[in-house]
Amino acid sequence: MPVNGTLNDKIRQTPLPLGIDIFANIGNCYYTDKTLLVKDIIDSGIQTILFTRPRRFGKTLAMTMLQSYFEIPTDKGQLSEEDTSKYFRHLKIWQQGEKYTSEQGKYPVIMLSFKGIKGSSFESSLKDLRHLISSEYGRHEYLLSSSKLNNADKSFFSGIYSKKADDSDYHSALLELSKFLYKHHGQKAIVLIDEYDKPIQTAWESHDDDFYDKMIVFMRALMVNVLKTNPYLHKGILTGITRVSKESIFSGLNNIIVDTILDNRYSEYFGFTQQETDEMLSFYGMDDKKAEVAEWYNGYVFGNTEIYNPWSLLKYVESEGLALPYWVNTSDNKLVGDVLENIGNEDAEILKDFISGGTITQSIDTNIIYPELEYNGEAAYSLLLQSGYLKCVGKTISEGNILCTLKIPNREVQRIYLKEIVNRFLRTDMPRAVNAANSFSTAMLTRNAAEMQKTLQKLLLSTCSYFDLTEEKDYQNFMLGLLAASIYGYDIKGNREAGHGRTDIMMRPKTNTKNARNLPGIIIEIKHCEATEQEKSDPKLMDKILEKAATEALDQIDQMSYASELQSAGCDKIMKYGAAFSGKRAKVLFRT
Repeated sequence: MPVNGTLNDKIRQTPLPLGIDIFANIGNCYYTDKTLLVKDIIDSGIQTILFTRPRRFGKTLAMTMLQSYFEIPTDKGQLSEEDTSKYFRHLKIWQQGEKYTSEQGKYPVIMLSFKGIKGSSFESSLKDLRHLISSEYGRHEYLLSSSKLNNADKSFFSGIYSKKADDSDYHSALLELSKFLYKHHGQKAIVLIDEYDKPIQTAWESHDDDFYDKMIVFMRALMVNVLKTNPYLHKGILTGITRVSKESIFSGLNNIIVDTILDNRYSEYFGFTQQETDEMLSFYGMDDKKAEVAEWYNGYVFGNTEIYNPWSLLKYVESEGLALPYWVNTSDNKLVGDVLENIGNEDAEILKDFISGGTITQSIDTNIIYPELEYNGEAAYSLLLQSGYLKCVGKTISEGNILCTLKIPNREVQRIYLKEIVNRFLRTDMPRAVNAANSFSTAMLTRNAAEMQKTLQKLLLSTCSYFDLTEEKDYQNFMLGLLAASIYGYDIKGNREAGHGRTDIMMRPKTNTKNARNLPGIIIEIKHCEATEQEKSDPKLMDKILEKAATEALDQIDQMSYASELQSAGCDKIMKYGAAFSGKRAKVLFRT
């Protein structure tokens, strides 16, 4: 039941678990109960499983929850007085019966998270990996005084713990640690590895083939030793964004089961389902925000389950209902940028349709070979899908191939593509692109149509277009990109139904923005002018043609009553712009 008082009061009394990825630290925070993942893992009988999901969809919290559930609480090697079942007695897993509660606190656990491995070279990344493995040995330091380990065991343990072991010893470090734990506790170990693919992605993003090849060799040895034919392993559970191809890291690991976003069994455990989202919004008294939340943060489909982005939803509630691209702002989106950098003209046309809500049916391979991303469109689309930048809205199996109908998930992710298009369009770095976008937006908000036109004209003349500008929607997408890169406090929509038709760009002030009443509503109508070669050669004639088209765009705004929606929303001031384009020429006119 929601607590009484304002939304701020509710959030103070039941805080949101933003930034908390250690399950035991949830405390009195709002928690969406995902503990039945424990039940499904116990019931499955699978020894080793990899969950691939986009970043910030709850993978780390799930892994620390599993650690808290299964791990034997120890204090210097002896059973600890702490009863870790206290974290679960009020949750769903505890209602499932003795079969499951008897597994709580039963196993030694090895827990590693590779999310912080971001070295710029193999040597620096290996140093980080050595430190990480040494820290996990340190967590089990009590083994050095165990009477059940022999001198050779303790010597190996000391070498890893002190970081003085040879590099080759780290290949078997996790295997050996599971053996030591088994000797001491008499129970096989559970191995949890979070974000296992981060070191490989970092190596690929470096564009250093030697770095990538060495990282693949190291990670393959580490994984195969601990997860394949390990007699001391009870279960191995991994998370990551992708499955790195069998031919590289998982060579020889034919026992691993991979659960991707296309699979059904565990689909509800990462991200928020519709029911969970509705419950959270109701708890905080935000039932009236469901439509906006769905538009911005829904749209993911894991298996057959509709999923919301959990990070963005939490940030949205914390900000008391301010819709912004929270998830996309937690990363530099280098992944999308690098993929877009390598797409060809055919894929560029597809991308334009994506931004307008279109789809493509594409063969998807859930095994990623990173080097292929530079030339293999199937690999690129597969990575964008698994990383959360596309969603699958339809799936068929044809001759052993998975065919997915792909689409941009929601408005939040659409903002990434628009920004990246601006960046690629200018063929320059993002700071310069954003500066140009800021100039455009400032001119628009100050009713300076001439400056808007000047900025557009300068961009069109001085840069080489990433997409050929051949039709109206090309210019519309580019202008949407400029706005997405520079302006907040507005709901910005393209092809919005209004009055008696659809307006090209409508900008409505967000009602929860502090100065919303002082912000104008803005409508931009766009025209594309076809011109003969003779007309193109006459600047004065082209100016007249464009001015006539821009005037027609303004007239259309009035004749079709596009402003009616903004007026109904309480906008006291409305600004109207007509923009006309032909090739790399632009004309912008203003009307109140």
